[in-house]
Amino acid sequence: MRISGRFASRKEEVFDEARRGSTVRGPRNRPRKLLELAAGIEAIDGRIRIEKINAPFLSQDGCEASGAEFVAHLRYAVERGWLDLLHGTYVELLPLGNALLKS
Repeated sequence: MRISGRFASRKEEVFDEARRGSTVRGPRNRPRKLLELAAGIEAIDGRIRIEKINAPFLSQDGCEASGAEFVAHLRYAVERGWLDLLHGTYVELLPLGNALLKS
């Protein structure tokens, strides 16, 4: 996932924090929350529209995260093999992500 634009440095900073297991504003389990949200959405043809997990992740009932944090944690989950990013608008929950949720 390529990050560009004027917020690229902030996104990279948040991504580095996610990789280290911490975030700027909250708990260390945000990547897991991302997986939980994806698992709670009914996939159509194995795909989940990204906005179905983006809005709840950013909301007060979710993680109260910023857009940069969402991108960072999504990228982290993709690199770990928990989610697959399809065409930039869909995600797929992979078997490794499912296994992580069951542990």
